[in-house]
Amino acid sequence: MAYIKKNNLTKLTKIRQDLGMTRAQLAEKSGVSARAIERYEQRRSSINDASVGRVRDLARALGVPIENIIDDD
Repeated sequence: MAYIKKNNLTKLTKIRQDLGMTRAQLAEKSGVSARAIERYEQRRSSINDASVGRVRDLARALGVPIENIIDDD
């Protein structure tokens, strides 16, 4: 399933919301802080600049390939 940005949501936000997961739940499952997730989702930090390990952990927690959460812009 391909994910695209809708209503200016990041791919990460869209997938997380589609799964009915809160930031806190994603943080617990991925080991990435809820604050970092918030920064990625609000585009205050680019997920494209995050470490490969961090992106991998988020993707695994969401059950999607890494490329599904990387922003296109």
